[in-house]
Amino acid sequence: MLYKKHRDVPANTPIAAPDWQKLQVCQGTIEEWIVFCPDECADIMKFKVMFQGHQILPFNRDEWMDALRSPIPIKENLELKVSPYVLDVYAYNLDDSYSHEYNIYADILRTEAVTPGDETAGLWDKIKGFIGVE
Repeated sequence: MLYKKHRDVPANTPIAAPDWQKLQVCQGTIEEWIVFCPDECADIMKFKVMFQGHQILPFNRDEWMDALRSPIPIKENLELKVSPYVLDVYAYNLDDSYSHEYNIYADILRTEAVTPGDETAGLWDKIKGFIGVE
């Protein structure tokens, strides 16, 4: 499943108080990131992604990701197996006049396969059981 987050980070957003956004994802393995920013970001807007207090992009370093100006796939093999499945995206923007945008896509392979319609059938069976209909 492909999860996307994009955000215009306001001007004058300092490193000490970065912009924070949540990205709700599923349990599974992040297989690839795709990250990009418009050309005008230059090096004045940077971001990082955390999962449950651990930095995962850039991986396992206390650094910020530079604004990549074209969509670049970054291979990954990072399992998310502890709930809640929420990525925290932090960004700062040192531009004193303009907001700047980041785009982050996380490609996640679910732990278990899903069959379309299974959830609906299961719910219907529960409802029928509750009201005593077979």
